[in-house]
Amino acid sequence: MTKEERQRYDREYYQKHKVRIDARIRKNPKRKEFEAKWRHENKARISKRRHENKAHLSLIKKQWGKIGGRKVAHWAVERALKNGKLVHPNCCERCGRIVPIEAHHDDYTKPLQVLWVCDKCHRLIHQILKTI
Repeated sequence: MTKEERQRYDREYYQKHKVRIDARIRKNPKRKEFEAKWRHENKARISKRRHENKAHLSLIKKQWGKIGGRKVAHWAVERALKNGKLVHPNCCERCGRIVPIEAHHDDYTKPLQVLWVCDKCHRLIHQILKTI
């Protein structure tokens, strides 16, 4: 395809699909109208996607099992640190050393109740929990 043929094709394509292309541009005032019309015409398609997403999420929850609770707790701590609800201390709450600190959850159902410990103490806690 030569350059001229490509340009002609692009012009024809744009003219043919002008309404659809313009509606996707954010500054176009007809965008909401276009999207509402599209949603109305594609209700079955949207419903199918939602159903597939729900099925996918339930499958993930089954596969994650206990790990899912851990991940949610870890994400909650990350968000709380960013929002300022939790403060990251400088020293270990167990031994008092000033080293990089990690958050340890005793109970994942209480994600913001954490024990701030160093790596050495964190490993020791998990070794003790394994023996119990």
